[in-house]
Amino acid sequence: YTSGSTGTPKGVLGTNSCLVNRIAWDQNVGGSNASLMKTSVSFVDSIWEVFSSLTTGQPIVIAKKLEDLFAGVAPADLPDGIKLRTAFVPSILHKLALTADLNQPVLGKVDYWIIGGEKLGREQAADIKAAFPSERLINTYGASEFWDAAFYDLDEENPYDHVPIGRPVDNVRIYILDRFMRPCPPNVAGELFIAGDGLARGYCNRVALTASRFLPNPFAADGTRMYRTGDIGKWRKNGTIEYVGRSDDQIKIRGFRIEIGEVEAAVRQHHAVGDAAVVARPGVNDEQVLVAYIVANGGEPVDADEIREFVSSRLLQFMVPAHFVILDALPKTHSGKLDRKSLPAPEVRANIRTKPRNIRETVVTEVFSEVLEVDDLSVTENFFDVGGHSLSALIVLAEIRNRTGASLALTAFYERPTVEHVANELRGLMSEHQGEI
Repeated sequence: YTSGSTGTPKGVLGTNSCLVNRIAWDQNVGGSNASLMKTSVSFVDSIWEVFSSLTTGQPIVIAKKLEDLFAGVAPADLPDGIKLRTAFVPSILHKLALTADLNQPVLGKVDYWIIGGEKLGREQAADIKAAFPSERLINTYGASEFWDAAFYDLDEENPYDHVPIGRPVDNVRIYILDRFMRPCPPNVAGELFIAGDGLARGYCNRVALTASRFLPNPFAADGTRMYRTGDIGKWRKNGTIEYVGRSDDQIKIRGFRIEIGEVEAAVRQHHAVGDAAVVARPGVNDEQVLVAYIVANGGEPVDADEIREFVSSRLLQFMVPAHFVILDALPKTHSGKLDRKSLPAPEVRANIRTKPRNIRETVVTEVFSEVLEVDDLSVTENFFDVGGHSLSALIVLAEIRNRTGASLALTAFYERPTVEHVANELRGLMSEHQGEI
């Protein structure tokens, strides 16, 4: 199941041939390493993690929590000499490359990395290659409707400014078409259409939606179909594909597919909101974050924290905007449409600063500041208001465990994500040998 602009999840009917083709291609490219499984079995990527090992007789190494990889915690009884394969979205792998101990028991054994789920930036790719100079690094392009359809080896020479999504995987065809469904020449942007063995059957009990996205393939005489992705790309002269963006309001943040309209609808449901717009903006390390811009309903007062709590009760955490900005009115173009370029950058700092008052608050403040790259942080500021998100929260918890030995639950962190609250929670978790801290 994946997100839908109406708020109704779309069930994707994958096939056995999709899975077999994906695993066969992967083994041709990356060999038969054991899988590092760090994905919930409710998520589609777990299928690849499980069956890539089962089809080659290799073990599956289970990382109980994603934050364990940042903290260097290894599963029990990790076999000596084992070589691992795993998949990460670029933003998480980039964080690992910059902050984690790469010689730790688990990461030090990975020599084949699949990167996918969101656009890979050139600087991200450079940092990842520097951190893993001898490992195999494959950038992929895929979705629930067609799994991985294209791949690019980061060791390949790239004379362009952007990291490509590469070439079609085995038994998959990619078309880049203009609005008249004609093939685009090199360096001309068009919409990506996918055909071949990786294609799903359609959406569960959604006949009209299936018909609008899974179309007859005009370039095949065998009656097969192709999937209309909504993604924009262009062929390069060297035969690789460059991802340009979306043709609609759908975005990907940290690998999660998000419909902007669905988030806006949740914000507008609050009684104090008269109008709202949600956009993606660069945050810490240029990672994309959601920002909600809100106009009050008449003269009713608007409280950003109240709206955040309201939206959090209706959306999954990765869909909740990082910032809520109150405006008198949304800026419009001459034609009356939302002028996204004129939306102001969010002001994320508190006016009154409370400095750390004990050693615990000092330690937590240092961790928050390093992860968020924010100076002079107040102990009362909300972690998510100053640029934090679900991925950086994992890094914070891992670093706190590294420095204090205490493991704070992610749910407790989300309840009150301030230095003050986290330090108080740590007080009851600290081991005796840490004394005054």
